[in-house]
Amino acid sequence: MNFLEWNNHIAKHFFNPDQAGKDIHLFITKQEIINLAKENFEEETDQEIWEDYIRKIRNGLPGSNGFPDIFDKAIHAFHQWKKGIRAVDGVELKYPPYISHLVFAVLPLIEIQGDYYATNYYDRLKDFLDENNIQQNLRNKLRDIDELWADLSQWSINTKNGELGCFKKLLFTL
Repeated sequence: MNFLEWNNHIAKHFFNPDQAGKDIHLFITKQEIINLAKENFEEETDQEIWEDYIRKIRNGLPGSNGFPDIFDKAIHAFHQWKKGIRAVDGVELKYPPYISHLVFAVLPLIEIQGDYYATNYYDRLKDFLDENNIQQNLRNKLRDIDELWADLSQWSINTKNGELGCFKKLLFTL
């Protein structure tokens, strides 16, 4: 799958007519992400599917090569969305193209367990990145994606009128 196919699959899991009027929380596990994509892979193992997802998140939306890290690539996708780009490489942007990045930002809170303070996001993120062989320093970068959370809220509530679910912006920055 390419980046947009991953994004559309993950977004559709959260935003769909069955969720109309319901609050959406971007809570999903690694295994659930793998399971969502299995139908698009033939004989790949769960680990190979996960590695494909991680590779696509690292590479970002086509055209984001010049952006150094995952969160910068998310901002690039956001700006392309705001410019009105609605298809890339023949894949329609059915949902904001940064949803998979926001899900990625939440994954360390779900997947990394251990002796952390409840508010200790960045150590979990570092361990998550290490565990997934992602050599990026994302410490103190959450503020950079604040506008994406706000845009997703606006899109789900105002643009889509809650017909696919309602994402309410919460301050995620620590």
